[in-house]
Amino acid sequence: MSGRGGTARCTMFAAALLLLAATALADVAASWHEGFGPPPAGLGLDGDPRALMHDAAGRLYCGGSFSQAGPVTTWFVARLERQAGSPVWSTLGDMDNRVDALAAWGDSVLAGGRFTLAGGEEVNRVAVFHAGEWRPVGDPFAWSWGHVLSLTIHEGTPWAAGSDFVVRWTGAAWEAVTGAGFSGDVFALASFNGRVYATGAFSTIVEPSGASVASSHIAAWDGTWQSLGSGLNGTGYALEVWNNQLVVGGVFSSPGPLLAGWAGGSWTALGPALDGNYVIALAEWGTRLLVGGNLNGGGGVSLWDVAYLDGGIWNAMGGGVDGQVRAISAQIEDVVVGGSFLNAGGVASAHIGMWIDPAVGVEDGPPTVASLDQPAPNPFNPATTVRFRLASPVHVSIDIHALDGRHVATIASGQFAGGLHAVVWRGRDDDDHAVPSGCYVVRLRAGDEDLTRRITLLR
Repeated sequence: MSGRGGTARCTMFAAALLLLAATALADVAASWHEGFGPPPAGLGLDGDPRALMHDAAGRLYCGGSFSQAGPVTTWFVARLERQAGSPVWSTLGDMDNRVDALAAWGDSVLAGGRFTLAGGEEVNRVAVFHAGEWRPVGDPFAWSWGHVLSLTIHEGTPWAAGSDFVVRWTGAAWEAVTGAGFSGDVFALASFNGRVYATGAFSTIVEPSGASVASSHIAAWDGTWQSLGSGLNGTGYALEVWNNQLVVGGVFSSPGPLLAGWAGGSWTALGPALDGNYVIALAEWGTRLLVGGNLNGGGGVSLWDVAYLDGGIWNAMGGGVDGQVRAISAQIEDVVVGGSFLNAGGVASAHIGMWIDPAVGVEDGPPTVASLDQPAPNPFNPATTVRFRLASPVHVSIDIHALDGRHVATIASGQFAGGLHAVVWRGRDDDDHAVPSGCYVVRLRAGDEDLTRRITLLR
């Protein structure tokens, strides 16, 4: 049974879940947000976002090539907040040119791009937004490099890169970590396991001393530059840390088509091979990996430029979007994508779309008695983890049921303390027999609460 087939079967028999609880189902279908229609009527953008980033408060920062965000005139950068479930845009002060990269730096937002002014302040390619205003990072007149294409924070320190350079902030000034002979575009930076990784369009990377290091489109720095195996046979555009490995996306066929993982000593495949032209955007979404670019399929599943990998299976997000995806960011149940599209899942969505999946994460605010997360991975094989939260000590039972209401297994029963808990179901019944592929229901009862989630087992 495929992941799409399993989902369809779960939907077809959803009414059977009423046998399991007196209340309605806890699950709510995921969907694209309605309301990002073409300006000025909607809340979309009038140009492509190049960078998206959620802060710790759940606010979305958006940088790119636009001058209008919904009803708000704001040049090249804007902020989006969910208020009573509806998106509301605000300006942070205009830039004088495009924003290509964003990164969280403590409680501040770091921006990089082509700009030299931010909120009227002289900043020159890099700026930090803090306490409601933009400030330069260092002396803007001392910046001697070009446009910033990528940013990361490594051990509390900002790094920036672009065409022919990688630099880091010393606390007093920007310092080059590439030599003058370096030639190539660095489209993404990432910090992982004590090293900084750079990917882009280059065949060698040059030490500050001038020594060249053969490194095909990707390299790692831990005091010197190092290659990663045989590297990539094409340009890398995106980096993300996910599932204890570094993930790179781009326009390459080796070490994998468009996508590959580096676990520290070797390249690994990530799910079924992707079909399409390139991957430009990556983001972690809990246990899932979000991928965006120009995509049309993966593992026999039809995809439309954006998808997520969950439990080794590619999942479409409704009907996807109708144009290239340039940036992705996720915050609990919300996934925001930006790019050169006008529709998301058939819904008018100008250059920005929001996929909302209430089954991801937890309910808003602390539970009054209990809350039940969507088990992950899902679909799964051989095991999935059921996480739940309790407001106070209470007796809990967690059971697995078939869709016809038949009891399959009890995976937890007893008194639990308040807080976060996790139990694992390994796809076996109470007699320790492996159960067949199919859709099942996780049912949690705690005090007066009776909560359910649907899961799919694929053997």
